[in-house]
Formats: sequence, structure tokens, C-alpha cells
Amino acid sequence: MTHRPDIHIHELKPEDRYLVLASDGVWDELDRKTSAQVLTEKLKKDKPKITQDICLLLKEETLDRAAQGNGVSRPYLDRMPPCSRRRDLVDDITIVAVDLRNQCQV
Repeated sequence: MTHRPDIHIHELKPEDRYLVLASDGVWDELDRKTSAQVLTEKLKKDKPKITQDICLLLKEETLDRAAQGNGVSRPYLDRMPPCSRRRDLVDDITIVAVDLRNQCQV
């Protein structure tokens, strides 16, 4: 761990919709491409209007994949109290989504 930030500059394009900032608990289960595919599929179907919906979709997908990857059911994982056993199955999850629609100046 270092105090130096990891900085990436990205010029916004009209097709940029959301910026997702998440802890490693998410990225341990999803890569950037997979998370974009999950959101694209669900956004077309459900058309969420707020960024909290984006966070919820990613959290649910992360937990589903963590359960599947560890050979346990999702209900079993959900019922587990916060403890070292649960921590062995899934890391802490923190997600922030920023709505970028209509932020690009063309």
C-alpha cells in the first residue's frame, strides 16, 4: 500500500454513462469488462434511473459470483454473520457510481 494515488485521465465521450468506483471485494469477483457487460444487460432490461440501482446490481452480481466460486448457495452466504468464515468467501464490498450522462461537452 502506498500514499501515492493511481491516477488515470479519461476524456468523457457522449457514450460514457457511469463511473464506478469500487473496493477490491468487487474487483476480486468481477473484472472491468464483465461489470460493464452485467450493467449493460441489466440496464437495457430494467432501466434504472439512479446510481444506487447501479451499485445494487454490481453488489448482487459480486455476491452471486462469490457464492458460486466458493461452492455455496447465495442464501447460505447471505445468512452468514460477519465473521472470518464469511470473510474467507467474500471480501468487503464498497461501490460508488457516478452518473456521467449529459456531462460531456461536444
